[in-house]
Amino acid sequence: MSFENFERRFGRFAIKNLMIYLIILYVGGFALVYFRPGFYEMYLSLNWAMILKGQIWRLVTYIMYPPSTSILWFLLECFIFYSLGSSLERLWGTLYFNLYVYIGLLANVVVSLIVYLVSHQILLLTADSLYMSFLLALAMTVPDMTFYLYMIIPVKAKYLAIFYLIIMVLELILGSWALRCS
Repeated sequence: MSFENFERRFGRFAIKNLMIYLIILYVGGFALVYFRPGFYEMYLSLNWAMILKGQIWRLVTYIMYPPSTSILWFLLECFIFYSLGSSLERLWGTLYFNLYVYIGLLANVVVSLIVYLVSHQILLLTADSLYMSFLLALAMTVPDMTFYLYMIIPVKAKYLAIFYLIIMVLELILGSWALRCS
């Protein structure tokens, strides 16, 4: 099946402006974490012990966990995620961007299930690594795109991606299991 046939057949199921909906989930998660500490961990996190007891909504609600609990950092990260995600959606098309996001979210679920089944350890994974992978995907798609750090310093996307890959490798070597699996 060619790309055109695939898109013609399944394109109607793609969600346009998916990043807006994901940011709305983040805002809801931020409000919960800020105003009801502990609620997310007790009822919404990706906890396989609770999912296997019937709380299947956790397979979706784990996405809500905010990237930061500081209001300033939260707003900045939401802006960055939205910018990167909407750029990828424009470049790749709505269907392929949706598939990228869904496969990344499903990978989190599968990895946490495997870790739970093998070691009975509960990894409370979030979607942060997926959203940060948008930078890598954008750098692979448009390596000469320029970002402005602190709105002043121009940096090519490929160099930011290399820096982020170095951080990821260090986390893989030095990090906890939860950090390695995310």
